[in-house]
Amino acid sequence: GYTYTLDAATADSGSSQGVTWSDFKNINDTTGTVNFQTGGSLTGNLSAQTLNYSSYTQDLTLNASTGAITNSGVTGTLTLNGTKTVNGNAGQSNTVTGTGLTYTLANGTPDAGSANGYAWSNFKHITDLGVGTINFNASGSVSGNLTSTTTTGTLNYGSYGSAVTYKLGGAAGSTGITGTNSGFATITGNNAQSNTITGSGATYLLDAALADKGSSGGSS
Repeated sequence: GYTYTLDAATADSGSSQGVTWSDFKNINDTTGTVNFQTGGSLTGNLSAQTLNYSSYTQDLTLNASTGAITNSGVTGTLTLNGTKTVNGNAGQSNTVTGTGLTYTLANGTPDAGSANGYAWSNFKHITDLGVGTINFNASGSVSGNLTSTTTTGTLNYGSYGSAVTYKLGGAAGSTGITGTNSGFATITGNNAQSNTITGSGATYLLDAALADKGSSGGSS
């Protein structure tokens, strides 16, 4: 696959392999990479493997259930193939969304992860429109907010490599979450770590049979 660099100012213009073009609406390379620069665009269709928005100046929303991308710069049909990778601009407020998906965060790289066959980097926020599960792996994290719309989602720290502190009520600053979180009723820790639940004036109900398990304020 080749790398196609779109002109930042003129739609349907770009270059690749030493060739420069204008007024070509479509790009078709199922293993290719398309670099959108700050504002590249196509008025036709795009089929590629990797989309590079690392300099793009608009916020993106990637729907990992459908493959749709808001503000993608592609007027026609956008098709991702193979690894289905979308690399965003770390300076933008990009969001991954879906419905009832498990989002697996990348180890050691904030705001990167995968879900339903799609992979991304520099997407700060995750919003699931159904029952979402966030898998933090050993060291995954986001610099934005996490949301499960149905309020029955799961935060899974079961493989986390260090102690986790979870703030009841979804306040900013729980482990691995710089921003807030909402809609998560189940928080799963790694029993090998010394994890902590924290709150302010809450009632904590401990499980009658299992150590280190309980509930408070709708979270368990």
